[in-house]
Amino acid sequence: LSPVCLGSLRRAASINAEYMAFSSYGDIRLGQKPDFNFATWITMLFSAGIGIGLYYWGVQEPIYHYATLNRHNYMYLRPEAVADYNAAKNLWATRVSAKAMESFPSSPYAFNPALAFTYESRFLRALDGMNISIFNWGYSASSTYVVIGLPLAYYHYNHNLPLSMRTAFYPILGNRINGWVGDIIDIAAICGTVFGVCTSLGLGIMQLTDGLAHQDDWFPNKCVKDDCDAKETYTWLIIIITCIATISVVTGLEVGIRRMSELNFMISSVLFIMIFFMSNPSFFMDFLLTTFMYHFQYLPYLMGYADGLEKAVAQHPNDPSADIGTGSLAGWTSWWTVFYWAWWISWSPFVGQFLARISKGRTIREFVLVNVGVTTLLVMIWFVVFGGQAYLMNMDAEKQGPQLSRR
Repeated sequence: LSPVCLGSLRRAASINAEYMAFSSYGDIRLGQKPDFNFATWITMLFSAGIGIGLYYWGVQEPIYHYATLNRHNYMYLRPEAVADYNAAKNLWATRVSAKAMESFPSSPYAFNPALAFTYESRFLRALDGMNISIFNWGYSASSTYVVIGLPLAYYHYNHNLPLSMRTAFYPILGNRINGWVGDIIDIAAICGTVFGVCTSLGLGIMQLTDGLAHQDDWFPNKCVKDDCDAKETYTWLIIIITCIATISVVTGLEVGIRRMSELNFMISSVLFIMIFFMSNPSFFMDFLLTTFMYHFQYLPYLMGYADGLEKAVAQHPNDPSADIGTGSLAGWTSWWTVFYWAWWISWSPFVGQFLARISKGRTIREFVLVNVGVTTLLVMIWFVVFGGQAYLMNMDAEKQGPQLSRR
């Protein structure tokens, strides 16, 4: 299946789940009395579906889409960026050695991507960057988990079927899920989960290492700062994270995972409140409303965009982006949207089973609306505050000129 067909099937399944939430089926309860109160349930949903990614990508992804080429800002490139780059390069050549100039960026885009775009376009680029980021992390992720979690929860609690991936196929395969077909389904789910965990752990370790490398006073591995081998740092971080994860699993859902989720949510809330009140609360409130309306205005467009022209039409030799060094848009969707789809799908067997396990006693309406609506709203608020603060800092640097902005 092509990425477009895969995305269409996933969206069709998520729309069906949302239909059930608003229909009479929404009153069906998944089992009897809930195992967790509502607040604990929310913290566990938040930690399971998103986790470490928000801390890094909540800042990095909006600013990346704001400052680098994508299909929304292509028309705002400045041909004058080439002249600005040459002037800056000549200026640097008078101040540093010839050896140092060998490492000077090779193009205007590599020198400072944000300054390759028109100054007047920064507000629209900021909205589009935030819109893409929220789409990748919000509805796109949570709806994928609901597609798996809902049938698992329903057939497990209401029909006493096992809480494994094969149960999601019971409406299609019937009792054949108890044979070799079900074994293949479970094996494939385990393999997908391994790939998803490896991706998340790998990206998370890189994020932690990059952050630790800025702690000049106490971080022991100075090698990271010089862009040399950081395998030792990666190894120790993997060991520490694996030990913490093992402890949470061994102590069980009621103790380890529950308390760790609550602690994670509390720490995230403290950090969020600090950024919100120590910066510009009125800006965040205004920007949240703007982003909310902008996102849902363009959500159908984002869900159905397939990059037809970008993939079919070759880049023209006289295209300004060729001189500026931005490259083409042919693989942009594959590197971002489709990558996220694959990431969420690989995680969906594991997260879907976890959501089903902690959602005993909830109605189908609660399950769908909270997992899709509340989670998406939390992601949006987080991105608006952390990504919005990054926007303010970057735009302030842009006003100071290329030299400060580049630093």
